[in-house]
Parts: sequence; structure tokens; C-alpha cells
Amino acid sequence: MLSDRERQVLIRIGQGQSSREIGEALGISPKTEQGHRAHIMLKLALHNAQAIATFATRAGLVDRAKP
Repeated sequence: MLSDRERQVLIRIGQGQSSREIGEALGISPKTEQGHRAHIMLKLALHNAQAIATFATRAGLVDRAKP
């Protein structure tokens, strides 16, 4: 359902990273990251970054117990 890049962005949102941090880590602009974020929200019917982070944690993509 999600592209590989969208999945990478999803995981990093779940880890609490900002658009800028995600862009730097993945070598994309913050604007491109925001486009991926919009696609994630549309595809998963989520409405904000907190919902994305919660989804990532519940799906087992992010372990919130680890720093």
C-alpha cells in the first residue's frame, strides 16, 4: 500500500523526527517529505502527525521504549 519511501518517512515520523530531520536523513527536501507525509495520511486515512506516529507504533514499525 505504501511505497518504500513513504514507509521510511512513516517510521521516522513515528520516531518523532521533524520534516527537516527526515529530509536530511533521507536526502530529500522538507517539501518532498511533506508530500510523502500527505500521501501517507491519505492512504491510511490519518489526519495528523500524532496519528501517523501512533499508527507506526501500533503496527510495530517503531519501538517507543528505545531511545
